Amino acid sequence: MKRHYEDILSRIPEPPTWFDENGTPRYGAFSPELIPDIYAVQACLLLIRCQSCRTEFRVSMSFGRHDILRKRARASLKDLIISNEIHYGDPPDMHCCPSGPTMNSVPVRVLEFWLFGDNARTWKRMPDLEREIKCDWDDEVFDP
Repeated sequence: MKRHYEDILSRIPEPPTWFDENGTPRYGAFSPELIPDIYAVQACLLLIRCQSCRTEFRVSMSFGRHDILRKRARASLKDLIISNEIHYGDPPDMHCCPSGPTMNSVPVRVLEFWLFGDNARTWKRMPDLEREIKCDWDDEVFDP
């Protein structure tokens, strides 16, 4: 379950553009340079929806070189996208429905995928990994 950031949301009248991996609301265009993990080498902007009310959210995910060693990830984002197994977890807590913060999220589409280049030391967008996600448990919708 992610935290509801009332201290941020109450001060900015417009809705967030996207949310980071922690469910923190972000405003403005997504950039891999704005993700929380400064050691990330892969980043994506993912469209998800609340499994209960189906409200959609744009969220970021990242993968760092040491995530598998630290057991924070079992595979890279790239591998999870290719295998159709990418998953964000609980949706951001925006009070979308009575059970929203405790529900799972359904992955819908990889909107942007970015790779940090070893040679150029800059982020490069990889459109070939931007695709629909076919979630085989998407039909398990719960009514609020």
